[in-house]
Amino acid sequence: MIALIQHIKKIAVADTRLFFEPFVSVFKFIKKDFTRSSVKH
Repeated sequence: MIALIQHIKKIAVADTRLFFEPFVSVFKFIKKDFTRSSVKH
């Protein structure tokens, strides 16, 4: 039973990473873009 819970936890963590990956890349892109435009002004 404990092994099953740990297995589900591992899957949940992997799913969460997959789910948040696009958001993180978009956030990094916006941040990079923002700093670039700030340097221009």
